[in-house]
Amino acid sequence: MENNNTLNLDALAPSRQPLIFNALAGHSIELSKGKFSESSLESLSKVGLTSIEITALEQGNSTTDTEQSLKIPDNSIPSSENNPFSKGKWNPDMQRQLHDTDPLLAQKLFREANS
Repeated sequence: MENNNTLNLDALAPSRQPLIFNALAGHSIELSKGKFSESSLESLSKVGLTSIEITALEQGNSTTDTEQSLKIPDNSIPSSENNPFSKGKWNPDMQRQLHDTDPLLAQKLFREANS
């Protein structure tokens, strides 16, 4: 099994991603032939994901027919602590996504980083 893959959370709404980050960041979940293992399903359900969200994650992360161990990334939700406009956390992709999804938050974080 591969251990260097990161779980792609793009299938979840940004407002739902903190459920995984806050409870499971740094842990791994198992995906085999496009389906999460029973223990992974249990973990995702316990943190509050719906069956529809879990199915969307399975579909969004299924790239091969092999078994994968997918690491849950640390929190990448833009915030004052994780500001994609700051020198230490500079992230043009996240800036662009933030401008598209939440322009008011993008402006706030930009001002914070440049004050």
